[in-house]
Order: sequence, then structure tokens, then C-alpha cells
Amino acid sequence: MTIQEMEVKKAKLISMITLLYDDKLILELEKVLQSSQIDWWNIIDEKEKKAIQRGMLDYEQGKLVDNEDVLKGAKKIIQG
Repeated sequence: MTIQEMEVKKAKLISMITLLYDDKLILELEKVLQSSQIDWWNIIDEKEKKAIQRGMLDYEQGKLVDNEDVLKGAKKIIQG
């Protein structure tokens, strides 16, 4: 399905939902939508979690390198 096709389908669904007056169906739709939202933290492995936590700790401690500095350094290496 292309992005455009998906957007059209979503617009149609929104339109259909706004016309619903069936409480049970609305609750069922809500359950389906909530269950489809997976917390990415629960599906990544421990190695990835530790890397993210390390990065957050570095950020909190101010151990950051500006993106422009990284690009300048890379440019120097490339140019020799």
C-alpha cells in the first residue's frame, strides 16, 4: 500500500468513526487501537537499552559533542 493509499484509507476510517453511535463498537475500536500501540522500550533488547541509558547519562553529565564539531573533524579526516 502506498502512503497516499494509506492516507485515503485513514481519512475514510476517520469519517466512518465520526458517524458511529454504537457505544460497544466504539469501545471495541478503542481497545483495538490501544492494543496496537506497542511500547518500543519493551521490544528492544538489553544491549540497546543499555546504550540508550548510557547516552542519556552522557547527556545529563554534559558529555556531548556538537554536531558541527563532528562534521568539521570528519571533513579534516577526509581531506587529509
